Order: sequence, then structure tokens, then C-alpha cells
Amino acid sequence: MLARLFDDEGYRVVTAHNGREALASLAERRPDVVLADIVMPEMDGIGLCLEMQRGGEGAPPFVFMTAVPQQRIPPGCHHAGYLTKPFDLDTALAMVARAIADDAQACRGASSRARPSPHRAG
Repeated sequence: MLARLFDDEGYRVVTAHNGREALASLAERRPDVVLADIVMPEMDGIGLCLEMQRGGEGAPPFVFMTAVPQQRIPPGCHHAGYLTKPFDLDTALAMVARAIADDAQACRGASSRARPSPHRAG
């Protein structure tokens, strides 16, 4: 249902059945955002988040979904949002759009800081 909602909104959706499958898929392409349940077989959402971010810069924004309210997220697992089930679909769409926009803005800021400043020959 969630995949279809995002597909209907024009997002390209890739699904995985567990955290390991998701991690393998992420090695092939960088999505604009990752939505993952905290409770998944083989590798949970927190493990997936930590593994993704272990590579340093360039990890896509991460949004957690969970039926467990007040789930503790470890400090090394930076996330753009947290959806507690059941959640409103409009809220999910808005959170994903905001995470993508914030990531794009952060990337633009990082690339402008990485460029050398122009010099004048004198």
C-alpha cells in the first residue's frame, strides 16, 4: 500500500523484504530517501541505518516506520523522520518530500563549500 502510494505520487519505488536485501539494493543505486521499518528480519531498521551511514558522507536520508512508540534510536543513526504506525499517508508523503528537500539543500551547501574560491590574477 505504501509503495503504491509513493508510486502514484510519481516517486520511483524499490522495495526490499528485509534489511540485508535493502543494503544490497543500496549498493547498486543511491535512492533519494529510505523508508524502513525498525522491526525487520535478518537486519533491523536500526542496523540498516547504521550500516548505510558507516560509509560516511553520501548516505540518503532515512525515515523510520515503527509500531513501537518511543523506540530508542542510537546516537550514530541519523534519521530525517520517524513515523509511528498507524500513520497518516499525507504525513508520510510530507515527511519524505521534506527529507528529500533538506538533503538536496545540504548537498548543495556541501558542494559550494568544497569548491575553491575564485582567484583574480593580479
